[in-house]
Amino acid sequence: MARPLCQRTYRLVTRVRAAGLLGIAAGILLSGCATGVNAQGPLGPLSRAAIAKIDARALLAAARLPGDAQPAASLRPAATGLTPTSAIDLHRTLWVGTIPSGRSLTPVGASLLATGTSNTGLVRWYTVSFPPTAALPTRQLVYGFWTGAKEGYILRVDAQDIWVPKKPRAAFVAPGAAAIVITSRGVGTHRVTNREPIAKITEIVNSLQLYPRGGITSCPADTGTDILVLTFHALPAPTQEGLVLPWSGRTYAQVVLDGSGCPSGSVTQVALSGARTSVRGLDAGDAAARVASLAGLRLARS
Repeated sequence: MARPLCQRTYRLVTRVRAAGLLGIAAGILLSGCATGVNAQGPLGPLSRAAIAKIDARALLAAARLPGDAQPAASLRPAATGLTPTSAIDLHRTLWVGTIPSGRSLTPVGASLLATGTSNTGLVRWYTVSFPPTAALPTRQLVYGFWTGAKEGYILRVDAQDIWVPKKPRAAFVAPGAAAIVITSRGVGTHRVTNREPIAKITEIVNSLQLYPRGGITSCPADTGTDILVLTFHALPAPTQEGLVLPWSGRTYAQVVLDGSGCPSGSVTQVALSGARTSVRGLDAGDAAARVASLAGLRLARS
């Protein structure tokens, strides 16, 4: 039942043109479809970029507008803050006589996230946030009121979606390491050799999502105290005499987790030839703290 329903929802959303309950209901239905791994469209599975574009259309259709809003013939250039890599920004422009409150522009099921003012033409803006989904961590409407050519204001409504990019194979660390060496300025060097914590640490690394490339993020001062470097060692090879030397296994992956508050990380695969392939921009989040806990370590705090 779920797949045909999603197909009907996608077709419905693409036909939505007017704001109101239809747009809101379609957005809610689409949110449920977007959480599924195998979201289906008329031509088969949809990419995350396609899901984001359809959702942005639904959000734009659900946007509440001032009662005196009229189509605008022109608009001064208004740059978006989103890059086109893992984000979609759709917008429409109107003319209004007055600037309403942000609450009056917030659809049911959404929340007023931020309000701001400016002295450079953009006199006021509101950001309205919608509940995230597994595929779309950021779903929002941005109302920007610009000084108009006549009495009144130009209103630009932006529907912005940021999706989680699909991780490449190089972002996954192979299980079955013989040892993981953890280094940090706060904990020094520590070796993990027990199978259970090795398996759980590998699972944490492989559960990280690729951080969306787009949108605005904030980061605290990075002191480096909570940055963990995990080096994964393969099973050691026996010598010609049949002896197995401890820590003689080669390094096959290296993972950097930033636990200082910045959502960043990286995974580097090391081939037999020594060639390295790196994937950066992983959403480390609290992964560093979880890894440290499994290893029995306490991270230093600045």
